[in-house]
Amino acid sequence: MLSVVALLGFLGACSAHLCLLEPHQRGSMADPLTPANPDCHLRTAPCGGRDADAKPSASYQKGTNVAVTWQKNFSHYNQKNPGIMEVSLIRDAVPFEVIQTVKVNDDHLNKQQNYTKNLMIPDNYHGHHGIVQVVYKTNSLDATGTLYTFYSCADITITNSLHNDDNTGRSRSSQKKKDENISKTILGWSSSSLSITTLEIRDPSSIFKCGKYL
Repeated sequence: MLSVVALLGFLGACSAHLCLLEPHQRGSMADPLTPANPDCHLRTAPCGGRDADAKPSASYQKGTNVAVTWQKNFSHYNQKNPGIMEVSLIRDAVPFEVIQTVKVNDDHLNKQQNYTKNLMIPDNYHGHHGIVQVVYKTNSLDATGTLYTFYSCADITITNSLHNDDNTGRSRSSQKKKDENISKTILGWSSSSLSITTLEIRDPSSIFKCGKYL
């Protein structure tokens, strides 16, 4: 007959797994992704013990949503005290700076259940590298009496938004409008005669080129 400790160890090995599908988690992920897969059994904080990938797995613009999809690869639902799953956008700094967290209550759904939640990248996000982290806090104990908690991270690139896409913080649309106003100051056109009404010329030698219009 199996001892209680051995039985708990067996149940722990067969339950409570988490994989980050989109953006793709750090390191490997089996394909097809079978239940109780080792790639989803990552228990070391903050990113499952996996280092950052050499190349980010996805790129997003500031001011847009990141649709994060993860899989509870094998359920570890605690009926008396249900756990929680937390999805966070983190600025890669020392220590990590959590920008936003969305929480999802654990449910009784069985193995290989997918979930999707949106994270908003703020317009004022500082830097161009970020981390998406998913943590599954099961509120269940393993054979040693330690809480089962699972971690998975993905590295992402964060680019400037369409409305804030240079290093000065100015938007292209506002800069274009400013440039147009400058042009109108230098060259004012009359809608009736299409003649130049004002003209700023810094090089006097060029006056003869347009003298016949003055």
